[in-house]
Amino acid sequence: MRLDKYLLELHPNLTRSKSQDLIKRGLVLVNNKVITKTGYEIKQSDEIQVLDLLKYVSRAGLKLEHAANILNLNFSNLKVLDVGSSTGGFSDYSIQNGASIVYAYDVGTNQMDKDLRNNPKIVLNEQTNILSATIPNVDIALVDVSFTSSKQILKHIYNHSNVFLILIKPQFEVGKDHLKKGIVKDKKRVQALLDEFKKLATDLGFQNIKIFPTNLPGKDGNLEYWLYLEK
Repeated sequence: MRLDKYLLELHPNLTRSKSQDLIKRGLVLVNNKVITKTGYEIKQSDEIQVLDLLKYVSRAGLKLEHAANILNLNFSNLKVLDVGSSTGGFSDYSIQNGASIVYAYDVGTNQMDKDLRNNPKIVLNEQTNILSATIPNVDIALVDVSFTSSKQILKHIYNHSNVFLILIKPQFEVGKDHLKKGIVKDKKRVQALLDEFKKLATDLGFQNIKIFPTNLPGKDGNLEYWLYLEK
């Protein structure tokens, strides 16, 4: 059966278009792996999970919500930097939880949700590499980037915030030699990577360093980790 049709059986209140939208947004997991193809054929033995449907514009908002709860972070009246804003999950969570302004940066274009794009509290900088951008000082910096390392970004934005929350994606950090069909399966290499980030944070002088897994895997099924830093 097609995945979009299965969702209609699982949730009779959904429309066909809403079912397809959930899949395209990456909010449906099959066997703990995000599937974004609406016509994906599922088997009876497959385990299907639908994430919190309408809370945020993307899964990134759910990840940030989970981390904020663990760390007891309060976004009320904060100035936020969102590096790798994409659809706007981090920005969405920040605004919904009281942030006064979000400075969003992404190398892409026309990715952010339309409503967020028109929100006066979000200053969107598209087609902008954060490494060459003029960055405002903020209360917390959020980083979620792909196809590049977060290490250089951390060094570049270090002076612009006292608090950082960085999504570590091993699949974009360890190199192609450690990938098998896009998945990092070498736990020792992942631990070595986390140790590298911890050493970098220590060398930069951070006093409070926390690393813990996210509540959701990456779209390809990779385990991802949060790096929380406070000066």
